[in-house]
Amino acid sequence: MKYPEITHLYKYRAFNIHSLSILINRKVWFANPNSFNDPFDCKIPYSHKLTPNEAVEYARRIGLTEDIIATILDTSGNIQDEFIQKWIEALNKSEEELKNIGVFTLSETNNNILLWAHYADAHRGFCIEFIRSRSNQLGDYNRTLRVQYKRDYPIINPTKKDVFELKYFTKSLDWAYEREWRLVNDQGNVEEPLSDIEMSSIIYGLEMPDSHKEIIKKVTRDIKEIKYRQAVIAENSFRLHIIDL
Repeated sequence: MKYPEITHLYKYRAFNIHSLSILINRKVWFANPNSFNDPFDCKIPYSHKLTPNEAVEYARRIGLTEDIIATILDTSGNIQDEFIQKWIEALNKSEEELKNIGVFTLSETNNNILLWAHYADAHRGFCIEFIRSRSNQLGDYNRTLRVQYKRDYPIINPTKKDVFELKYFTKSLDWAYEREWRLVNDQGNVEEPLSDIEMSSIIYGLEMPDSHKEIIKKVTRDIKEIKYRQAVIAENSFRLHIIDL
């Protein structure tokens, strides 16, 4: 398992009927990236530039026969116009299809003040702790990846193997404080069952009303070995501590 030191991932939520659905129905919402608060998120375009060598290497990688590959270049070694046109059409089609994906976002930290403020209703919400292991989707690095934060805008070469990571797991360095991970689904704007992903604890926000804590306890009492924890202000520090209850 890649990054074995990350054994838990966290989801910050406001207290509402939609967030309670995770706890009651054991389902999570895969949002379409169009709903995200970052206008660049998942929208970095493919580069249409293609060298002759890249065209041939890519054709071999996707399994085209040598007879077909031989037609890609003209007698001068340049890419045929017909292939370039088909290449651009294929990229545009791929871009359209991938607009439908769904993303379940998580963080590797549970005590970030800004995350509590932005995604958990100004500390009035809660945070769900999920177990990450070799035996579940969160530990499968083909499905759940760590977001990479970049200072420079990436160029996505669709002939390379890192296309998926660059397009859906790359954000501006401005967002690095989120320490985000993502589980990606083929379809967005859908609710999917957690299946093999276990919740290990619920963390109450600093300002969460006691009545909401009681509701959360009531709807999660059947979850095996679930723990309840509380965010508190650290003494003499701009930090939050998470304590067991």
